[in-house]
Amino acid sequence: MGFKDSKSMRILKEYGIKPFMSHCLHKSIKSLNRRSIFVLLQFYPKIVLNKNQFKTFKLAYKHFEENYRNIIAISPSFFIKNLKKHIAWLESQSFKNRYGGVGYLADIHAKTINGDIKAQCGGTHRDAIAPSSYIDFCHAHNNNINTHEDDKQFYPPLLNPEEVNYEDICADLALELRLPPPPHKFVLIRYGLSGGLAMANFLQKNGIRECDYRQLFATDSQHSKYACLYVDHLWTPDNDRIKKSLYTIKENDKILVTTRDPISRLKSMINHGYYLREEMRHKDTFTIFDDPYHVVNRKGYHNEHYEIDSNTPFITNNLLRHWAFTCSFAYYSNLSFLSKRSDITYLDIQEIMPDKVFETMLQLAKKFDFALPKKEHKGFYEEIKWGIISILLPLTCLLCVSNGREVKIYVTGKYEADMLLLNVDKLLLDNKHPLLDQVAFSMSEDDLKALQDDKETLGKVKAYMVRFLDELKKRIDYIQRNNKHENDVLEIFRGDRELCREFKTMLDKELIHIKTHRPDIIASWKYYQEFERICIEEHGIN
Repeated sequence: MGFKDSKSMRILKEYGIKPFMSHCLHKSIKSLNRRSIFVLLQFYPKIVLNKNQFKTFKLAYKHFEENYRNIIAISPSFFIKNLKKHIAWLESQSFKNRYGGVGYLADIHAKTINGDIKAQCGGTHRDAIAPSSYIDFCHAHNNNINTHEDDKQFYPPLLNPEEVNYEDICADLALELRLPPPPHKFVLIRYGLSGGLAMANFLQKNGIRECDYRQLFATDSQHSKYACLYVDHLWTPDNDRIKKSLYTIKENDKILVTTRDPISRLKSMINHGYYLREEMRHKDTFTIFDDPYHVVNRKGYHNEHYEIDSNTPFITNNLLRHWAFTCSFAYYSNLSFLSKRSDITYLDIQEIMPDKVFETMLQLAKKFDFALPKKEHKGFYEEIKWGIISILLPLTCLLCVSNGREVKIYVTGKYEADMLLLNVDKLLLDNKHPLLDQVAFSMSEDDLKALQDDKETLGKVKAYMVRFLDELKKRIDYIQRNNKHENDVLEIFRGDRELCREFKTMLDKELIHIKTHRPDIIASWKYYQEFERICIEEHGIN
């Protein structure tokens, strides 16, 4: 069939040029590419929207161009089907009541934390807020700034959330549409090397599940109300991805942000280590016929080429520069575009150290409305979650007993053992070993009975586990002797003025909100204070 007899030509003859062009665009999106996205954005709105609607689209395009492009890349048919709904939402009275209309979107920055900081720098007075406790909150507020309802979403969604069937769209589309996630307790913004793993464990113990936007989006409403929306910002390349989740935050969301002395974070990055060989990440089993030395020799460190092959922590100027600008310190960058009315709690890692963590969790539970920690679980909270045994453990010992059955002995941190398993420390060790304050052995009830019935194998296991713990202790002692200290990091800065200048420039920006609202946290950072002194007094950098 030739073009003259085609469906396209019939549409042109019977309905005119606009339906014809619309039909051609629908056909072209089947082979979507960058040119198709351009065509769809430049011509489709002109075809299907009237003059006033197209004017609204042009205004919105200035703010939502990236969203439009990403939506088309994910599902061009969704863009086509929902463009008119999108414009109708932007022109609705409800949208105007909440966000001031499309023409006012450019003024959003004035209502952000960034706008508030700039106003203060320009001399605008605002009440100072400096709580005395680490887990008191700083609440950037100004009752005259915004008269919209308190639970509105600060950055407008591209469709009316009340009219969207969440079951019909994927999480990636929802993120581009800036749709608020299902109900959740609060928002947790975690930065690497700042107690994030510990907080995850503590919250889980208190009945709160961490879910990123996609996980929360896929969680039913019955379970989502026991979840927090967590934004995990470990690395600077994640900056753009992080902002997409933050755009969905509502003004009345409570936000918890983890913090730590920047120099201590760099020290922990250097000491963090990883599996000596990648296959160890997936191979966590051993037998009593394996040499215990090789079983526990699992942790390696980055060398000067950023490869894991060093047996001890390694630090040079270039390696420190790499970590200083690869680890995210984007405290202000992440918060700067949120509403100045946002309720932000900064939680410093010192407040979740063993001597303070239980009291801290009590206060956080009251503020963020989750279950209070139980006194009988106090030991769980007081255990360091990312400690010296991390990566070395957990492990699983595989045994074959006399009846041919395979049984398993799980070797974990003391408070990380599965609650459904039985502790077998006393069965395997006749004398208390120093590591039993940190390490636990556990088995299922059936496996335990099978091992006890095989006296010969049990005797061999007991002898082996003493050697195993001895080698594990030697490895732990070796790691502790060779770990770097904050002073080692400071020595590199002391000898590298340019690195000092670059890192200070970044921190001067990223710490501005914490310095404004929580100067007590900044003052508690001993090593950061010394870094500042080095910059000013030794390098003349102000």
